[in-house]
This record gives sequence, C-alpha cells and structure tokens, in this order.
Amino acid sequence: MRWTLLIVSLLAACTDKDDDTDTTAADDTSVTDVTDTADTADTADTADTDTGVDETTDTVPDWDPRFDALADALEIDRLAGDAPGLAAAVFEGDALVFSAGFGERHPTDGGAVADTTLFRIGSITKMMTAAGLLQQVEAGRAALSDSLTTAVPGLDFALSPGVADDVMLSHLLTHQGGLYDYVAVDWGSEDELLEDVLTGEIAAGLPFIAPPGVMWNYSNPNYSYAGLALELADGRYYREALDADLFTPLGMDRTYFLGEEVLADGDYASGATVDWNTGVGSVVAEPDSYDNAWGRPAGFAWSSVLDLTAFAQFLLYGDDAVLADDLRESMSAPQVDQGIGTETWYGYGLQVQQGFYFGDDWYDLTMISHGGAIPGFSADLYYLPELEVGIAALANTDGAYLNQSLGELLRLVELPEPGTPPDWTIDPERHGDFVGHYLEPWNIGDFDVLLTESGDLNLSCPTLDDISYPYDVALQPYTPDNFVATFDGQGVLLTFIRDDAGEVAYARTRYFVGALDDSGGPVGPPSLTVDTQRLQAGIQAASTADHRAALLLKPLD
Repeated sequence: MRWTLLIVSLLAACTDKDDDTDTTAADDTSVTDVTDTADTADTADTADTDTGVDETTDTVPDWDPRFDALADALEIDRLAGDAPGLAAAVFEGDALVFSAGFGERHPTDGGAVADTTLFRIGSITKMMTAAGLLQQVEAGRAALSDSLTTAVPGLDFALSPGVADDVMLSHLLTHQGGLYDYVAVDWGSEDELLEDVLTGEIAAGLPFIAPPGVMWNYSNPNYSYAGLALELADGRYYREALDADLFTPLGMDRTYFLGEEVLADGDYASGATVDWNTGVGSVVAEPDSYDNAWGRPAGFAWSSVLDLTAFAQFLLYGDDAVLADDLRESMSAPQVDQGIGTETWYGYGLQVQQGFYFGDDWYDLTMISHGGAIPGFSADLYYLPELEVGIAALANTDGAYLNQSLGELLRLVELPEPGTPPDWTIDPERHGDFVGHYLEPWNIGDFDVLLTESGDLNLSCPTLDDISYPYDVALQPYTPDNFVATFDGQGVLLTFIRDDAGEVAYARTRYFVGALDDSGGPVGPPSLTVDTQRLQAGIQAASTADHRAALLLKPLD
C-alpha cells in the first residue's frame, strides 16, 4: 500500500453532521434554522400532504401523541436526506419512550423499517471501542499512558520512524495520534487482518501529519490501533472481546460485526449509495457487500436504535459490572479541546458540546454525541446528561442525519433559562498572528498565509497552482483562530493551533496540517506529487465534517 491510496473516510461526530445541508441560508445559529432552507421547507410540505408518518408505516402510531411532531420531523429528515428508510428511538431516564421505523429497508425491494431493523452505524462504533479498551485498563492489562509500541510491540511506521513511541493510548482515544486519516471500505473479514494489516501495509504506508499529542485531528486509524491494543491486551479477537464483555452484559444482543450474522438475523436495512471504489453510480450496500476487519474498531459495526439507546443509557447511568464509573465517566469528559469554538471538545469516542444554540438562545447544557457515515448508511446518537434524554437515529443512505428532529427533541424537554453565549468576536488586529509559511509535505504542499492591505487573510498554495487545482484565495473568518478555506467549492475549517505560549504553530484541517516554518513539522517525502482524486475525496470528507460541526455552533459558509 502506498500512502497515496484513495481516502474513503468514515465520518464522525457531531463534528460531521451533514454533508449537503445548505447552511448558508440561515442568518443565525439555531439548531433548526441551520437546516431551515427553502428545500427543507418544500420537503416538509410534501411530507405533510403526500408521505406522512402514518402513510409511510401504514399503521396507526403507537407512540404517545406528544411525539407526533418528532415523528413528523423524522420523516422530514428522512425525505430531506433521500433515505429509503430510517429508524429512531428516544429515551428519558432509564425508559424507552419512543421508537419507530419510517420508510423502507431496501432501496428497490421495499420492506418496512422497524425499530428493530439493523443498520451499519459507522463511527458510532468508536465509543464502543473506547469502552472496550477502558475495560482492559480497568483489568490492569493496559494503561492510557502506555505508548503504542508498548501495546503493539515492534510497531514502527516506515514513513515516520520512531514516532510511534510518542503515541499514547490516550492519544488514540482523543484523536491526538497525529496519523493521516485513511480507512478502506473493503479489505476482508478475517479477524487476523486487524493485526496483520496494521503492523504490515498500514504501518509501511501511513504517515504522521502532526506530532502526537499536539492537537485534536480526527483520524480513523487512531481507533483501528486502539482496537488492536485492546485485542493484544485481551488475547481474544477484537469483535469477540466486545461481544462477550460489552454487548452481552448490556443486553445489546443484536449488535454485530460480521455480515453473515446480519444476514442470518434477517431484519436489516440495505444501503443506497454510490460505488465506493469509483465514487460514482448507484449501488446497494448489502451486509456482505463489503467488510474491513482492520477498520472495524473505527466504524464497521451493525446495530439497531434499541441497542444504541441501551448503550447511551449505560454511558449516562453506568454499570460497574461492565466498566468502573470513573472510567465510564471519562468517556464523556472534555478530554481535548477541538479548537473549533470555545465549547467543542472530544472525550473518548464521544463529542462533548458544552453549550449550544437553539433558536436565538444559547443554553448552558452539555450535549454528548457521535455520528457515523459509511457507504450506504448514516447514524446519529445524541444525549443531554442534565436533562436525561437522548435520541438514536439510523438511515440507509449517505448524508441523512438528524436536523429538524434534533430541534423537535429539544422542544419536548424543559429547557433552563437561556445563558450567555460565548464571545466569538473576530479581531482583525490579530490576523497577523496567522501569517507565515507553513510546511505541508504530504497532501497539498507547503502553503502561505498572507495579510492583505485591507487586513484580510489570503491563502497561497503553489503546489495546487502548479496543477491548476481551484481554491479560493480569501480566507473567511469563522470564530477566533478559525477560518473557512474553500477548495474546488468545498468549504473546510482551517484552524490555527497555538502552542503553550499562545503563539501560532500549526494550521490544521482534517485533511492536512501545516507546521509554521519554525515549528518543526513532520518530515515528508523528498518530493510531492499531488493525487487529485485523493485530494478531492479528502477535502470532501473534511467539508462534510466541518459543515456538520456548524449545526450547534453557527452556520459555516
């Protein structure tokens, strides 16, 4: 494997909430208004007149009428995301208070979705991997301070020799490993591949694009290696350890990794997607269409909304027979600042949003979440610890997420008085902090951030200029230390990372990281040939993630 392999990323998070929502149509920072575009409004009208919830399910709703508006919103989100089907469940405290299926399990063959229907859950798998590794920590077989080379003896990365010694297991769980984001969609289902590929082809071809422990930067290999550390500490295969020690005791008896298990179960959704090898065409993703055993810990599980709500309730209330409370609570604690705003953090496999906008108001409440995307499937899991309420939703197509439904969930609960929003004032006088030459040897080449006479910031990428790859010169301010950079029409967040002294040292996107010339960035190849297909896929993945981050903060133009 060469490091120039095409990215096909499993997206995460509340930080990757939507890839095609027209956030530019909103003027404020509302959860609902971000998605309240003309297209969504038209869809809502269609849903009310043509494909209402009752008509889609062809049954009389068996939920409490107070959930009628939520059910309507879920159907609107399904239609807006062009998803054949969607399942959702809501819990309040330790009770499941709403669960339903909408639409069809198969894009062409039909079959009603139920609350029991299985979907791939993508990166929601990461929180399960984190819990499994923390079980090894509790058992004394691993420590979060262990280096990756302690957990995986003999591991070294050919393109970044010796750097694996600086990666701690905690860095993997918080996406501070510094590894380039890559995961293959289809590689094989044999359990042995987790160790064989991660110590073989991936170690030989994957670069570090940032020093370990310096910054949060979402990367799927962090969790693949976390899963391998779990496996080697435990002695059983990764999926076997999770099934026996996590899923079974929590009653998650329909969370699987093997396609053959899903087929045998029978109640599953098939995904409407494009060809994951070419990025074009229409195909249906069946349980046995693709698998990647070395990518499993990052996002290849199947589950139902019922199992996901059970896991969320475990995260909220605990079960010390499964995981000690202090370790469980560390998962949803703000472990690392993502640097996007002042309220966005990452725990262990979980996004931690400390306050959010709803309508025109800011609420000082914690929202814990993670999303998932894998060809043919989209996944969401949110819960609010202070309000003891949460929602899980799964859809069988790409890019179909909770937008309007999240607002309806918030309308169902008793919100506190609005608080004081964070100060995200952009100070043009500080733009000079970001000016400089940035070393980027792996993806787009070295680039410059320049200050114009009017005090604005411009971007110059000579390597992209050489290949006539389009990008906007002007950087658009977003929040302090964050700007929107646009590549071939795709906006991504360019976040400037400061060192302990408060000086800018790096410029980060999910796809590439540039080190300010005097900061000592990672050593790259002697020359760079830009792979435009990989560049396009990487920018698209970063853009998807960043636009979804805007859902709870402010619109990302």
